[in-house]
Amino acid sequence: MDRKLCLSFLALVLFIREAHLTYYPTVFWTPTNCRFNLNKLNGEGYFIKVKYFSNMYFMCPHISIWAGKSDMSPHSRMMHENIILVDEESYKSCSIKNVTHAKTLLKCDADPVDDSAKYSKEHFASVQASPDKQCYNMGQHYYFISTSDGSAESLNHTEGGHCQTHHMKLHIYVCNEN
Repeated sequence: MDRKLCLSFLALVLFIREAHLTYYPTVFWTPTNCRFNLNKLNGEGYFIKVKYFSNMYFMCPHISIWAGKSDMSPHSRMMHENIILVDEESYKSCSIKNVTHAKTLLKCDADPVDDSAKYSKEHFASVQASPDKQCYNMGQHYYFISTSDGSAESLNHTEGGHCQTHHMKLHIYVCNEN
């Protein structure tokens, strides 16, 4: 009986903790996202402060969430993006300076018309359930860029791309608990 009570209490604690998580708006990782242009002139980029132990989704370009207005249909062959975690210098220059420390969080290589929308859920915590997920520490800055120009052939480029032409870069600061 005591074991059942203990397990029930543990389940309740985990449920309550999950219910109190903060979810930030999804980042649509596409050059048509106007947030990438907000601070284009001063070069600062898209900046977000997030709570520790919160969540955010990164969404690949997909025909079903096309937000641009155009006289023509969106070019699906130009909807291939990469989301790469880099150091501050690489973020500022749109060129990966230290390839061994860069980490691809999401490679948008699926067909944006026929396949399901591809996304990544980032959980801002120092411990992750999966070993391939990025760990995030309180009080730290994290920098993300896209070096793809939208074509499938550019997914492995290490410089330029939409980071340079469309200011596709994001700076996230993980706040301290207080």
